[in-house]
Amino acid sequence: DDFARKLQLEIRDEFGVEFKSHVTNERTRRQLKPDTGIINSDSFSSFWAAVGRQTDYSFNLNIDDLVNAAVSGLKSIEPIRKRRVEIRMSSELDISEIGVIAEGEEASRFIELNPSFDLPDIIRDIQEATELTRSTICKILIESGRLNDFLVNPRMFLELAKERIRKAMESVLKDGLTYTQTGESYPLDDLIERAPSGVVENFIKTSSPKNPYDGFFSDSTTVETPFGSNADITDRIVHCIKLPSWYKIPTPFGNYNPDWAVQVHNEDDESEVEYLVVETKGDDDIMDEWLTNSEVFKMHCGHNHFSVFSDVHYLAPEKNLDRVRFGERWRW
Repeated sequence: DDFARKLQLEIRDEFGVEFKSHVTNERTRRQLKPDTGIINSDSFSSFWAAVGRQTDYSFNLNIDDLVNAAVSGLKSIEPIRKRRVEIRMSSELDISEIGVIAEGEEASRFIELNPSFDLPDIIRDIQEATELTRSTICKILIESGRLNDFLVNPRMFLELAKERIRKAMESVLKDGLTYTQTGESYPLDDLIERAPSGVVENFIKTSSPKNPYDGFFSDSTTVETPFGSNADITDRIVHCIKLPSWYKIPTPFGNYNPDWAVQVHNEDDESEVEYLVVETKGDDDIMDEWLTNSEVFKMHCGHNHFSVFSDVHYLAPEKNLDRVRFGERWRW
């Protein structure tokens, strides 16, 4: 349920697709109530002025490295087979409310399907997904030696090819992105005029003056709910906000919406404070295989984005509040 909810939010943010009552009752939606006293306070407004600054990115893509990585990725795809139908011959069939049960099976065989179909425009589809030039895409496909698989099962090969090429791009781009300030920021008033909304079932109420709203909407009952609830009662936390969906960091593969912005004070000297942006996950090791390539890539983009600012630090991934402290830094 947590995974599905998070995936739906990402799809909504990337493509504008809204999921209706298949999972939650949209008629139970509510909007968070902003606390203007907190939002307009000197402490919070200084915090938001730092966190809300925007950047844009540029990159110098080494085409040879990309082609080599993409070719290697396509070559590693398992052989693609034609779709098959299994035919089983039985001497007896028992038909009941629970279905059809075959008894006394006499023979079983597979038949490969040879349907006729129109081939999709593989170059155009990959170009739309990656924004690479047609010549680069052609070079990758030809050098991979896997174009015959496209004729066997066009749709399956196309989806796998896009996945492997994008993975190669993420690998090559990860350390080559450069972020620069645009001079623009998310206005403080946006927190009031564009207060987040969500379904009541996901609403978690808070009561301390740390949160500029009356609560937050949790995407995960096992990670985000305890993180936000504990931040509300933890002394070293000055302010904590679940970042609205309109707060975005641009990346080559769509916008990235980090989870939290947190202001903490030095536990040895409360006059010292730091601003942190935190990405919460189910584990705190970015090298673990349970993270998708897209998640890891966007976290690296988040690190590069906040590295532009000397007064905001990025922590990712974090499972709980333990390491969200004064002096903590991105460590990979």
